[in-house]
Amino acid sequence: MPSQKLSVCDMGDWIQCPREPERLLLAWQAADEKHNRRRFAVGEVLRTRTDAVFRYFRATEDVSMAESLGYSGYPAFRYSQSEHTQSVMAAFMRRLPPRGRPDFFIYLEKLRFCPTSPFSDFALLGASEARLPSDGFSLVDPLDNFLAPTEVVFEIAGYRHCDPDLTNADVGAKVSFQLEPTNVYDPGAIKIVKGTRKLGYVNKLQARQFRTILDGFCVSAWIARLNGTADHPRAFIFVQVR
Repeated sequence: MPSQKLSVCDMGDWIQCPREPERLLLAWQAADEKHNRRRFAVGEVLRTRTDAVFRYFRATEDVSMAESLGYSGYPAFRYSQSEHTQSVMAAFMRRLPPRGRPDFFIYLEKLRFCPTSPFSDFALLGASEARLPSDGFSLVDPLDNFLAPTEVVFEIAGYRHCDPDLTNADVGAKVSFQLEPTNVYDPGAIKIVKGTRKLGYVNKLQARQFRTILDGFCVSAWIARLNGTADHPRAFIFVQVR
């Protein structure tokens, strides 16, 4: 039987209070053969009344490291020009299915967006991260100016390198967050654990702000879905902030 669009979100875990960020980070990740899967912040997208502004970051550690791995700018915007104001949203929305598609609600279900809740295209870019299999770019919500109540879905960073043996039976299982100041790569790292099993980490580009969220709000989280491939398994958690 084909999937039916839900009129109300009364089943499972749904984002009914979506975040409406004012800024997104453009992140870039090198191909596997570069042996460095860190996501580098290489630019930002700033929301405006009518569209958005895109700015490249310059002369940062992330940009320098990304350039050494082959990064040379986002294809839609000239790298020689620092700021872009024309058709910014249109360029990034091409990374997502169009809202007019008959099966668009299926895409929303995967993101756990309640189809009856209002949300902007900017919010959708942040929630989906606008990833494509054909390049290493993504858009990351840096969690600025965080307000509650809200719900977000995070991909567990580094999952395939930590404990990639979860099964569908684990979906719905609670997870918790632990600071890891002894992490040699990032003293600000926040690991995600299920019981005593480390599943991975909060995205490094979100970890600093997420720590303030843990300190200031009531945060609950559980495993939302598993997908990917045998070589590249992926895991996502549903995070409820009150």
